[in-house]
Amino acid sequence: MLKILSMDIASKKLELIEWVLHQDEAGLNAILNLKKDLEKEVVAYDANGNALTLEQYKLKADRGLLDFNEGRFMSEDDLLKEMKNW
Repeated sequence: MLKILSMDIASKKLELIEWVLHQDEAGLNAILNLKKDLEKEVVAYDANGNALTLEQYKLKADRGLLDFNEGRFMSEDDLLKEMKNW
């Protein structure tokens, strides 16, 4: 089922790419404006309930990956030990 869904998404993306390739300048400007509007929409909320745009969400994800790659994280075992002191 997942493979079928992935193929469906891939075919939709290809169809959209082909359609975009045939747009004139006005059509491309309209598409770019839509992209900007969508990027300003709330896509998630942080742990404190603050709204995040797509750009903010991506920045937080990138920071999290950087923290992980630089060793700034806590193992599950360490977290469980720390929670006993709460």
